[in-house]
Amino acid sequence: MTTSAFGNVESRSKLTSTGQVSTPTGNSVGGATRVTSAPRVASSSTLERATLILDTAEQIDSALAGREVKKLPTLRGRTVVNLFFEDSTRTRISFELAAKRLSAD
Repeated sequence: MTTSAFGNVESRSKLTSTGQVSTPTGNSVGGATRVTSAPRVASSSTLERATLILDTAEQIDSALAGREVKKLPTLRGRTVVNLFFEDSTRTRISFELAAKRLSAD
């Protein structure tokens, strides 16, 4: 089982096209075991795309693990502009930090 900052790789592979995921240990709520469901997926291509995004994020996390400076040159010399319809400090800061980790100006 591989674990990273982006989650458990094995649990992602258990997500099926029906969107059902069960927790391995279960969460006890009033003596019962709760089974969580992921949102339904429109198609297998959507599931493949989501898996690709998570796998790419895991590769970036692995590449940064051994570095003293936690930056990748992916966006070096480029400007990133974030436009949001609603004010959201947490979202804005998350996107800004992600861009900085990829060396955006």
